[in-house]
Amino acid sequence: MKKIVIANWGASKQGKTSTIKLLIEIIKQRNSGAKLDRPITGVYDIRVIITLTSGIKIGIETAGDPGSPLEESLDEFVKNNCDVIICCTRTKGKTERLVDNLAIKHKYEIVWVTNYRSNELRIDKLNQLSAEKFYELLDRRMNNLI
Repeated sequence: MKKIVIANWGASKQGKTSTIKLLIEIIKQRNSGAKLDRPITGVYDIRVIITLTSGIKIGIETAGDPGSPLEESLDEFVKNNCDVIICCTRTKGKTERLVDNLAIKHKYEIVWVTNYRSNELRIDKLNQLSAEKFYELLDRRMNNLI
């Protein structure tokens, strides 16, 4: 499997972090025996490395705002030889450039994703649906179906 970054990008206050937190729970639920190699950190934001029983390592960082520890997390994920990196970024600026540079320097493919949004529908339901779709993408990629 070629290494991949799945970057949930969007403007502030759009549910990116909440969606990735839900994705972490889905990964744990659907992969019994998955091992959290690094303790979950942060009060609001989370950084974790999950190793699946297949040996695939997934590095996840929910912080993606300017000034966040995203750069440190990406460096840690590369150092720990993560096959998949999942993170949040803004649509432009430093956080987006960090992901672009990581992909070039360390030969990761990038898939830019955005969670569903609406002014009328419940955000928690949309975030759950987004997390499930992100998991489907992740699962298909891990199984070399895309």
